[in-house]
Amino acid sequence: MFWKKTRIVLNLLVLMGMISCKSRYSTLVEQELASGKKYDSLIYGLKFGDSQKKFFTQCWELNKQGLVKQGPNNLYVELIPKIKDSTNFAKQIQTLFYGEFDADKKMVALRMKFSFDGWGIGLYDFYSDKLLPQIQDSLNLWFPGENDFMKIQSDKVAYPVYVKVDGNRQIRVYQISDSDVFAKIEDLNAKYSNP
Repeated sequence: MFWKKTRIVLNLLVLMGMISCKSRYSTLVEQELASGKKYDSLIYGLKFGDSQKKFFTQCWELNKQGLVKQGPNNLYVELIPKIKDSTNFAKQIQTLFYGEFDADKKMVALRMKFSFDGWGIGLYDFYSDKLLPQIQDSLNLWFPGENDFMKIQSDKVAYPVYVKVDGNRQIRVYQISDSDVFAKIEDLNAKYSNP
């Protein structure tokens, strides 16, 4: 009987924690959108609202300058040079990105994927749990704002999700596998104005 009551109490505490975290997130989104602050800049001169054609033209120009190249399976653009690992300068981080566009072919989000070069099963220093904090630090530098990342749970993702919201810009970052960290920078105005 004791264990049954204990399990019920623990389940209630976990549920309350998840609800309070979600409401904290929802409150933050509402406050930031109401602030009217607008953050449109992404990377390499790309911005929310850019046309799909401008995205491709900009990537082509960056490619000619040697700053990007075609990523794996032609699904991403890869940054050159690679980011250096802050704990071991011999390790490099592969950085991939690609725009996400609405029905009018306007950029509403930027997807990014990160992994250590040389990742392999059993090479635990190259796993995504070691990479995630470094990516959060990099995203804070690239996309400054007043708020920090907060941890939330998502039914759609097996790993914890870290979210940062500043004005209209939301950044979500999380592990998607033992090797990869995924980030999505999105315009909340576009997300909530489209049904």
